Amino acid sequence: MANSELTIKLNDFEGPLDLLLHLIRVSEVSIYDIPIVQITTQYMTYLNQMEANQLDVAGEYFVMAATLMKIKARTLLPKREEPVEPDAEMADPREELVNQLIEYKKYKGAAQDLKALEETRKLQFSRSEAEVPIGTELEMVAPGLTTQDLQQALLGLINKRDSKTVIQRIHADRFTVEQQMKVVMNQLAKNKQPIYFENLLNSHSDSDELVATFLSVLELAKDHELSLTQKYQFASIKLVYQGKRKSKEAQA
Repeated sequence: MANSELTIKLNDFEGPLDLLLHLIRVSEVSIYDIPIVQITTQYMTYLNQMEANQLDVAGEYFVMAATLMKIKARTLLPKREEPVEPDAEMADPREELVNQLIEYKKYKGAAQDLKALEETRKLQFSRSEAEVPIGTELEMVAPGLTTQDLQQALLGLINKRDSKTVIQRIHADRFTVEQQMKVVMNQLAKNKQPIYFENLLNSHSDSDELVATFLSVLELAKDHELSLTQKYQFASIKLVYQGKRKSKEAQA
C-alpha cells in the first residue's frame, strides 16, 4: 500500500474495526480470507505514522494492534505434526476477528440503510420541527441509553426480520411518525405495563414501518411521554409509560 493511501485521519474511522475494514477494502481481499501478515503490516504502518505525526491514538487501536500481532504469530508458527482425530478441525486463528468484522459490517450497513431510508422519507412527507432530527444526542432523549444502544436494538430487529420469510404486500401501508406515536401509546395503555420495543412490530412489518416506529419511540421519549430502559448491552429496550400524554390521545 502506498504511503499516500495511509495519509488519513484517525477521526475518519469509528474504531479499529472500521480501520481494518478500510484496509481490507483498499487491498481488495476477502473479509473471509484475510492475509493477516499483509493487513497487520499495513495497520502497524498506519499507527506508526500517526505517532510520528504526534497525533493522539486511542487505546483501542493499540489493543487491536496487539490482537493482530498475536494472530500473525499464531499463523506463522510451524504446523504441529501430531496426529489429529479425523473429525477434528484445525481452528483458524483469524476466525474470531473475521466474525467481529462481519458483525460490525452488518451493524454499520444497517445504520447506513436507516439513514438512507430516513432521507427517502423526507421526500415522501413533510416533517414537523418537533420530530427528532438526524444527529440528535440520545442522552437528551433517553438518559442512560446511548445512540449505539438503540441502533443495536434496531439491528437485532432487522436481523430477525431478515431471517424470516416475510410476506410482501402488494399495496404497502404508509406510516408516519405521528401515526406510530399513537400506536405506541395505545399499546402501552392497552397493556397497562411496560412493553419491549420488538413487541411493537410483527413478522409482516416492513422497513417503512420499522423506521417510523423507531423514530416515534425517540420522539415520545424526548417528550417524556415514556422512558427507555435496558438491563444490559444488546438487551431488549423496554418502554415504560410516564402518564403525561392526554388519555384521549392515547385512545385515538
